[in-house]
Amino acid sequence: MAEALGITQADVCEQISSFPRWGLKVDAQRRASFRLSRPIDLLIREKVLAGLDDDVMTKVAWLEVFPEIDSTNDFLLNASPPSSNSLSVCLAEFQRTGRGRHGRRWYAPFGGGLCLSLGWCFDEVPRDLGRCLLQLA
Repeated sequence: MAEALGITQADVCEQISSFPRWGLKVDAQRRASFRLSRPIDLLIREKVLAGLDDDVMTKVAWLEVFPEIDSTNDFLLNASPPSSNSLSVCLAEFQRTGRGRHGRRWYAPFGGGLCLSLGWCFDEVPRDLGRCLLQLA
């Protein structure tokens, strides 16, 4: 692996030692080879967009995919809002400070879950928005 990457074996080991921080488990094999304990299916922006239904795609103002982010929700809250009746989407492989319901820390290993936040800009606030938010939660 080190030879293929053009780095030393020590550099490979140093990088692999950081994997648990991302929630990745590495199985050491014989002769200094390594294998992830589970495969990773990475989020690729173009594939995500290609997989969206045409009706949904017409509503997407923008879609961002990050390998790592503090919080997808914080990113949306700090971003410029989308135009009226359109959707903003933030996806991440890993988020450091994600929070779930009731403010509980939300954790997904790198490539092992979907860190996703959606933003929608209404023309006017719907009358039953509170009920809608409860159903989404």
